Amino acid sequence: CHFARMRRGVRLLAVYIGLIWVLLGSCSTAKYPVEIRQQALTLPKLGGRAAVYVCRTSSKLSVFGMQIAADSIAVGKLFPKEYFLFIVEPGEHVFSSKSENMHRLKVKAEPGQRYYLRVEPETGMVSAQGHLSPVDPIEGGRMLESCSLAGMNEMARNLLNYIPPVRRRRGR
Repeated sequence: CHFARMRRGVRLLAVYIGLIWVLLGSCSTAKYPVEIRQQALTLPKLGGRAAVYVCRTSSKLSVFGMQIAADSIAVGKLFPKEYFLFIVEPGEHVFSSKSENMHRLKVKAEPGQRYYLRVEPETGMVSAQGHLSPVDPIEGGRMLESCSLAGMNEMARNLLNYIPPVRRRRGR
């Protein structure tokens, strides 16, 4: 009887530790300097290119990251209240959200234009499913105000003159 209570207590403790780990792991910190985050929102010069913002505003299914890619080149996983910035050449581009499913959306980019996409998580069989949808520019601007920059493609880094810091390995 005493051992059964102890086992139950250990299980409960393991559940609490796991829950805390998941909650803390899903918290994001600002990985970009303030100047870069501000420039990503305003983008004064696009230089004949277009900007595409992919944003996840919903906290629904927050432990599941949505893998985001442009033209089959992944940038990373998008979590709640985060966005990615893509600078693209004019023409047709395919954006995708991959989790339990793969959802694609084509964007015909025009020079100097800004496009806003929302990724909405939906309950899947095992994890979350992502769905991409276009958002009008006014709503898109509001959407970005509540989110933080989580990643960008190489063209965006070049436009913003952002050089990522070099990560050093421990023990070397």
